[in-house]
Amino acid sequence: MYSVLLALYLMVSIVLIGLILLQHGKGASMGASFGAGASNTVFGSVGSGNFLTHSTAVLAALFFIISLGITALYAHQDHGSTDFDNLQSIADQAATGADSADKKEENSSDLPTENSDVGVKAIDEKKTATEAESAGTATDPSKADQDVSRSLDVNGQTEALKQQAADEVAKLKEQTEALKQQASDEAAKLKEQTEALKQQASDEAAKLKEQTEALKQQAADNAAKLKEQTEALKQQAADNAAKLKEQTEALKQSDAAVSKDVVSDK
Repeated sequence: MYSVLLALYLMVSIVLIGLILLQHGKGASMGASFGAGASNTVFGSVGSGNFLTHSTAVLAALFFIISLGITALYAHQDHGSTDFDNLQSIADQAATGADSADKKEENSSDLPTENSDVGVKAIDEKKTATEAESAGTATDPSKADQDVSRSLDVNGQTEALKQQAADEVAKLKEQTEALKQQASDEAAKLKEQTEALKQQASDEAAKLKEQTEALKQQAADNAAKLKEQTEALKQQAADNAAKLKEQTEALKQSDAAVSKDVVSDK
């Protein structure tokens, strides 16, 4: 269970680091200059920010929960005691055995002479057995080799996991840099397209302005021509009216003369 939690802990850490690296500030990319500050996200504009934020929060919560679980399991786990951990106690036992042997030797000096040799031999045998036992316990090669191999295996697994985590972080960093470069290229392309569209719109506006000026000038010329034609028609109408008036006066005079002639004849 401890190993499973440790592996899950490392996976959550790697994914959390990747999500943090993928996130950007609001309007941090070049697309913000065109009014598209959210265009630098990977999954969209507003929804992508919520997705990355929620995912980061969930992974952070899992990170802390797994950390607490690993701490609790390690605290309640029975790690056992190795010979390397018991070196001090073994040395203390050896020193205590040596002191007791010395005391027994001192006490044995008070024994009768016929039992002194037997007491010294017994004390020496017990002391030799105690020293052999302490030395065997302190320097048991099989236990020491097992503990060293176990420690080396744990260290090797830890280094492998660290290397794997470093490789994953490097890969995520490379992917992030690639995405940033791609976003920068897309922003540059959009900027170029926008500039081209602006130039095209400016050219179209200039053409429309020229056409409008030409139409205005043509309308002004037509209005001038119509004004001249109207003035000419007015002048012609005035001339015709004067001619008609003269003809009317002439007819009136001829009628008067005829009427006078008729009256004179009568």
